[in-house]
Amino acid sequence: MNLLKHIIIITFTASLLLSCGYSKYYDASKAHHTASGFRNIEYNDSNKGAWDFIKWRWQRFFKSIPGADAYDFKYARLQPDLLHLESTRTTLTWIGHATFFLKFRGLNILTDPQFSNSASPVSWGGPARVIPAAYRIEDLPDIDVVLISHDHYDSLDLASVKALSQHNSSRRLTFIVPLGIKPWLEALNMPSS
Repeated sequence: MNLLKHIIIITFTASLLLSCGYSKYYDASKAHHTASGFRNIEYNDSNKGAWDFIKWRWQRFFKSIPGADAYDFKYARLQPDLLHLESTRTTLTWIGHATFFLKFRGLNILTDPQFSNSASPVSWGGPARVIPAAYRIEDLPDIDVVLISHDHYDSLDLASVKALSQHNSSRRLTFIVPLGIKPWLEALNMPSS
């Protein structure tokens, strides 16, 4: 049963990764665009594909890699009140994974919001967090800008985006996103640039 579970997880993960490369925003005049998606013009490893990913996952299956329970992750002392201080000082607070809260020149900026318990299109599946987010959305002050770096589930979480859209009480929230994410946000009635 354990082997079947791993095969299902590998197949599901591979299908998610393969879907990341498609884009309907193809522009032949741009060096980083291809007919099948985007490419990194500084590094090209076109020889790797889904089969390489599956081989890598299969090899990891037989290695004795400790799970998250083997580590003793501890929080620093959390001070949610500091997030709300009105100050001209620049501060950066790590919330978890790629989610950071930045106070800069009077703006409250959040990066890659991921506050859910797993990085997945469904709440019950996908890779679970090793430790919970250091702060909850309701712990944060009003946010001016949310910066999204890319559209993977560990950096763009639907539940987090929806919660952020309802979070502010006095400031206008704007999402700054890469190509292709703006229509998705507009379908959710979110302001984006």
